Amino acid sequence: MNSITPTLHNSTDLATCYPKHPATNYPKHPAALYSRHTAKSQNGFTLIEVMVALAIFAAAAAGLIGSITNATFAEDQLRVRTVAFWVAQNRMTEVYLQSHWPSVGDTSGEAENMMAFEWHWKMKVVATSAKNLRRVEIEIRRDPEQENSDAFLVGFVGKF
Repeated sequence: MNSITPTLHNSTDLATCYPKHPATNYPKHPAALYSRHTAKSQNGFTLIEVMVALAIFAAAAAGLIGSITNATFAEDQLRVRTVAFWVAQNRMTEVYLQSHWPSVGDTSGEAENMMAFEWHWKMKVVATSAKNLRRVEIEIRRDPEQENSDAFLVGFVGKF
């Protein structure tokens, strides 16, 4: 025969040519000797798998940090607006408790220090169609030059 394929004469030749599979103790197929997926290479992660896992973790961490930053900013704004509304309510109570009728026009001033801020107020008193009723608008700001108010309160004062 002119065959190029070698022939094995007995089973001992097969055992000496190829290493044995650890689980079955049979000789491995010759193609398995050159495969990347042998039992030895499956003990850890490849570099690509580790890099993909790190990229996923980095994206999740970045999203989490962004969410925490937004939540902290929202909490700070909520605290400022709550305290500003308390200051506006205090100013409106002062207007209600005044012994004289509030005059029509704009006034401004400084309110008390509350929660480590010095608050500034602007009050606008407007006459209404009812002669014994005035509309009072109070704006509260941390900075008098601030464009938007931190709190805005509207109330009515009646003359009896």
